[in-house]
Amino acid sequence: MMRAMPVPEFLAALRRKIGNDRVLMPAVAGVIRRDDGRVLVMRRADTGEWSFVSGICEPHEAPADTMVREALEETGLEIRCDRLLCLYHTPDLRYPNGDVACYVSALFECSVLGGELETRDGEALELRFVETDELPPIRLLDWLPAPLPELFAADQTRF
Repeated sequence: MMRAMPVPEFLAALRRKIGNDRVLMPAVAGVIRRDDGRVLVMRRADTGEWSFVSGICEPHEAPADTMVREALEETGLEIRCDRLLCLYHTPDLRYPNGDVACYVSALFECSVLGGELETRDGEALELRFVETDELPPIRLLDWLPAPLPELFAADQTRF
């Protein structure tokens, strides 16, 4: 059975005022690499889909800080954001409760600094490191401004 993701209090308060109307949310996602080059993927508890670690920015939180927080909360790993690969946006996404959101998101390339890989906050059903050419289907890859290998090879952030 899929489970709903927790909703931060600031967003719950906003939803009480506007209902299910569209909300534009700042967000992050991270391509978290180990020293051997393998990339972390997680199977989401809410949809069962594979994804990179991701999350929404809290008020007054810098995107790189959001990425570090989300990685620790969801995976137990301490990470560093090495560079911003790109900015991307999503189409409107409708959630089972009727809420509609679209995201403007920063995709970071990150390194593992320490910690123990484990599902911690219930947002991930499974975590694993894979080769970049063995990535499972990940929906956000369709929203990027360029294919992931091209983003890795680029010497500047893509928009």
